[in-house]
Amino acid sequence: MRKRYEEIDIMRGLAIIAMIAIHTAAWYPRDPQVYALWDTLEFAVPIFIFCSAYLFFKQEYHRHITHTLGYFKIRLLRMLVPYYGFLLIYVPLVAYYEPKKVTQAFIVDNIFLAGGLDFNWMVLLFLLLSFLMPVLLYLLTSRRKVFYFHIALALGSSILFLFWRPYEHYRMLMILPWSLLIVFSWMVAKYQDNLEVMTKLFGASIGAFVAARAVLMLQRAPLDHFSNKYPPNLYHLAFGFVSIIGLFFLSHILKNSHGYVRQVISFFSKHSYTIYFIHITVIYIITVVQKATFKSHTFVSFFTEVLVATALIQLLFIGAQRLRKSRATQD
Repeated sequence: MRKRYEEIDIMRGLAIIAMIAIHTAAWYPRDPQVYALWDTLEFAVPIFIFCSAYLFFKQEYHRHITHTLGYFKIRLLRMLVPYYGFLLIYVPLVAYYEPKKVTQAFIVDNIFLAGGLDFNWMVLLFLLLSFLMPVLLYLLTSRRKVFYFHIALALGSSILFLFWRPYEHYRMLMILPWSLLIVFSWMVAKYQDNLEVMTKLFGASIGAFVAARAVLMLQRAPLDHFSNKYPPNLYHLAFGFVSIIGLFFLSHILKNSHGYVRQVISFFSKHSYTIYFIHITVIYIITVVQKATFKSHTFVSFFTEVLVATALIQLLFIGAQRLRKSRATQD
């Protein structure tokens, strides 16, 4: 049986709740407090990447080629099956309420993750990282010079993107800078019990964040994370590094807690991937299908409605799965 890492479960649960808050806060850009919250919670994607990479390194899928192939198979099924199931629901909704959006190019781009819906870039990113992680681990253990060369390229790209922001081509370029998070996750997984190393890592992350922010300020460039993560530059990545270490230690405190809050976090963590797609659908229904009603929402009421509706739909989905299994067992 695989070992459970409760601190990772907590971090993933907090990340998906933060993701829901980000996507609801984005509808209130003129509210300065909501805008500040939206920008602060942009640690969500780095946390998701960290959780996946951390578990990969801890569970040692790399020990043998059969483990690696099994890992690829599991990742492909876990990521693509829910995604295509989501498309079967979401695309007809868009076709009915916004028919001009659904073109042949729109459908093809969504199928192959080349574009279409803005949200599917994360599915593509995690697929690419799933294939990259075993490669990086192989280079780390057997081809150190190539591994260091990759780090230099990844770091160089994150610095380059402080000055050049190729937003239109970010899907083709994002894998290189995001791969720095894989290396960072490996370091945390290896040295998490070494307080001296972790302190230095935290200090270096803060230093990189401050330096990158200074570069952006000198250029009078936007300092919000949305403007700096497509593809991610050093400013956004360093923010992710700092957030990861902070939440990693916070999760060690929270994992010993009990009660309703801990159960809610665990629920969202366990079902984070399907919840990701469910909450996107819920947001679309509220903002487009129920557009007139949505105008009366505040951020708090909108976030609460999306969070609760998403959780209820997930619970219904779990109940349907259990009922199907129960009937299959009886047959």
